[in-house]
Amino acid sequence: MSYGRRQTEGARLEQEIQQLLARAEATDVAEDQRYGAARRGDELPGELARRETRLAKLREAMAALEGEATAAAPAPPAPTARRRGRPSKRPPGTPAPTAQGNVTDPESRSMQNADKAFVQAYTAQAAVERSHQIVVACTVTNHASDAPHAVSLVTVEPFIATAKGKHGDPPPPPPRGRIPLALSPKDRMRRKLRTKRGHALYALRKAIIEPVFGLIKRARGFRQFLLRGLAKVQAE
Repeated sequence: MSYGRRQTEGARLEQEIQQLLARAEATDVAEDQRYGAARRGDELPGELARRETRLAKLREAMAALEGEATAAAPAPPAPTARRRGRPSKRPPGTPAPTAQGNVTDPESRSMQNADKAFVQAYTAQAAVERSHQIVVACTVTNHASDAPHAVSLVTVEPFIATAKGKHGDPPPPPPRGRIPLALSPKDRMRRKLRTKRGHALYALRKAIIEPVFGLIKRARGFRQFLLRGLAKVQAE
């Protein structure tokens, strides 16, 4: 390459370098105005920024799991009682190896979604008026099961599924005769749902409550919470 061509090429490269530096400087100024001059923009959240804080969060989560295991541990058997089954290999109050906790939102729980995948979630509950699909009561819980929340939401005659049936399966034959006195509450509910009246009323859930959740998710686009903590997601 001749001397003159080298001078021309060097001048062009110098100009491109100055343009790139100017663009970088403009980006730095814009990011300083947006995030603050002391921030890079890629920092971790404050509670996880230091290793000591992360370790404290992990220890806090482990202590919570140990507390839950202690609360759920069965009472020690009486001295004269005979123990049945295989004894537990874990000391009392020791969490199972598969026990899970969440340092971001400890009040949420790991639940299975419609795609059979496990996500950190809450469960939304609602009671809906039949004629106009008006939500008359609602709450959010961190329990995957719906059944325990029926009493707190409704004060009417309940029709609650006792087991999950396959879609399209024919209903079982309705029961006959008097209700046996020895039936448990769950067996009584199962028997009531097998009656013609119970089967017809329970089928209405497809036209009363399911469209409400469908509209909330599909039309309004509300498919996840933006806040953390049980009290905040209940308000949301």
